[in-house]
Amino acid sequence: MGNLHGRSIIWSARFSTPQLASKSEDLANDHVALATTAISTKSSKSSRDFKPAGTSFSSSSCSSLPQVPHNSRLEKHIRTLYALTEPASLSTDNSEDAVSDFNDRLKRAEGKAKIVEKLLDQDLSNQGPPQADESLEMDFTSSHSKPSKGDRGIEDEAGLLHSLSTLITMLASIIASIVLSISGGYAQAGFVGPLAQTYSPSLPNIVSLNKYASVMPYHFFRNISNGTTTPTFGSTSVPNDNSFALVDKADFLVFDHERASEILGPNPSYEFVFEVSEAVHEAPVYVASQNKLYLSQLAPPPGYLPQLVVDLNLDPPTLSEYLSDPPVYAPNGGTFHNGLIYWGASGGNNSIGGMEQRVGLRTLDPSTNKSTTILNNYFGYYFNTVDDLVVHPNGDIWFTDPYYSWFNKLTDTPPQLKAATYRFRPSTGAVNVVEDSIVQPNGIALAPNHRTVYISDTGAVSGPISPFLPPQGSTFNATNKRTIYAFNLSDDATYLTNKRAFYLSPDWAPDGLKVARNGYVVAGTGKGVDVISETGELLVRVQTNYTVQNFAWVGQDLRELWLMGEGGISRVQWGLQGQVLV
Repeated sequence: MGNLHGRSIIWSARFSTPQLASKSEDLANDHVALATTAISTKSSKSSRDFKPAGTSFSSSSCSSLPQVPHNSRLEKHIRTLYALTEPASLSTDNSEDAVSDFNDRLKRAEGKAKIVEKLLDQDLSNQGPPQADESLEMDFTSSHSKPSKGDRGIEDEAGLLHSLSTLITMLASIIASIVLSISGGYAQAGFVGPLAQTYSPSLPNIVSLNKYASVMPYHFFRNISNGTTTPTFGSTSVPNDNSFALVDKADFLVFDHERASEILGPNPSYEFVFEVSEAVHEAPVYVASQNKLYLSQLAPPPGYLPQLVVDLNLDPPTLSEYLSDPPVYAPNGGTFHNGLIYWGASGGNNSIGGMEQRVGLRTLDPSTNKSTTILNNYFGYYFNTVDDLVVHPNGDIWFTDPYYSWFNKLTDTPPQLKAATYRFRPSTGAVNVVEDSIVQPNGIALAPNHRTVYISDTGAVSGPISPFLPPQGSTFNATNKRTIYAFNLSDDATYLTNKRAFYLSPDWAPDGLKVARNGYVVAGTGKGVDVISETGELLVRVQTNYTVQNFAWVGQDLRELWLMGEGGISRVQWGLQGQVLV
């Protein structure tokens, strides 16, 4: 926008009409004065030693440019271009209307500029070749010196037009920077561009962010979700920094350059492997002895019994249905422990597959295909969902119990218990509530040192609950809970203390949750996966074209991460290793 505004001022100066040329001179000098103040205030210690003080713009700067005779049509277009790009008229409100108005004016201004260029070309061709004594010069009252005629080397019309183009481009760039400084763009205090750039020439699918893009040039705007769409960080409108367009197209986003190399490894890659239904895909469990990845397919539609299995022994891997004996309805969380798959069964139905099933915990022996129910009630009450789980080395199972099975019609009874997190000891059958302050407890993970437990709250995705109404579904509200919390685990590994906010998800809400071997937390957050330091800083993000619900490490060295969710299954090959589950 600033470039177009600068061109409108320069074009005005070329008119033989004194009033229009004089006005362009005054406007340009106003911009220079404002920019001088802004730039000198911003950085008096700049290593570039840029000193605009004393610089001025006069109509004589363009006096040697081919003058354009009076042309009312051309003059009208230039005036319109100036009005469309006038910085003082641009709104700085942080609203959708302001962004829409800016984009509309930019398109109209670009169209006007093209019309002016064509009309100017016609006027230049009608004027004939320039006279020998015509010269090109910029009248800077600072230390810039004027070149002599002999140094110009302009001997024909083509050379003159080329030099004119160069001069106009240079002046337009200067004025563009000035305009941006006035309207809060590149020269605004604190902003250092570009916001984004390619991480490495050999890895164009990886984009690094400059200081987390913590200062964006105005006017930027990110839409909020309306309950059906989920705008991503990469969809943020940043019209005054074109580099930000790289963000939305990248497979990997790097926020911490120093620690990213360890996470990514020497040759990271992202691959979309299987297109699946728009149903929720969850509960991935890798069985190393078989080199297979088991996962579930939930609603919609409800009532789906077979699970899925990825055979990693084949190249390329294959995806097929899998049905245990007896079937397990709607596994939503899963892990591997002591030779068994542990599943959190989130479905409740009187007659699913010819039998009754209630929300609870199941084990599956992958070698025999036999499943066993190990928990299905809390003193007679049905659990709500059993969304995710983790097994402590002592054998205790920690699991979350939000309301999502009711929202998604996976259970035929409304919730009977408050959403909470529990600890279950299979050896005694005892169940203890360990946390009930989280709105919708979802993902749960245990640090490698077994001293910290992470639980995500996805209360931003919620809905109404009434025993008198059928399931009403759920909606997303970005102002509600979408936070990962960290807790200290007691020395005897029985209770939690010191709840603290750990990470606010930039996209959607943190669903699947795991901890890497080095202690970094990994979370499925909308259309991607976030890698987070032990202190809650976003380090790297993997971006997908579908909503990720969960993921699991596979392979001999556990450096391959398989992601799954609504519409897709993909894999990441990188340097970040998963924990060994035994």
